[in-house]
Parts: sequence; structure tokens; C-alpha cells
Amino acid sequence: MRWLRSPAMLRQSKKRVIFTVAYHVLLGSISPLEGRGPSDLKIDGLIQRIKQGGLKEIIIATDADTEGETTAMYLTQLLNP
Repeated sequence: MRWLRSPAMLRQSKKRVIFTVAYHVLLGSISPLEGRGPSDLKIDGLIQRIKQGGLKEIIIATDADTEGETTAMYLTQLLNP
């Protein structure tokens, strides 16, 4: 499963995929300065999909900016307690 911040990233990444994947778009990133936290993203749906099982690998694909790195770090800590 890959996590993407926006539908545009989904369109871009689909062109490069050569294996079977499932996508989950978060529709944003964590940005405390802009008042966006984890509860503003589609993380609950992601957790439910993970709990259903059947995943061999999870790839986090976020923007290479502070918000993207923060979001990736949050998800990594959430999934690897």
C-alpha cells in the first residue's frame, strides 16, 4: 500500500508502477502552522485497510517538504509502536 498526499500524486505515480498495489490518498498533510493535524487527514480509513490484512509492504509517498516529512514520520510512528 502507498500513502499519497493528493490525487495528483496518484496520477503521477501510477505511470511508474510495475507491480500490484493498493493506494490510499490522505488528502493533505500534517501542518501545525496551518492548523491541520492527523484528525484532518484520512488516516482512520488507512488504519482500517491495514487491519484487514493482506499487505506485504507499505510505501509512504509524501512531499519532500516539512509537512510531508512530518506526515511520513507520524504515520511511521503510528504503525511501528
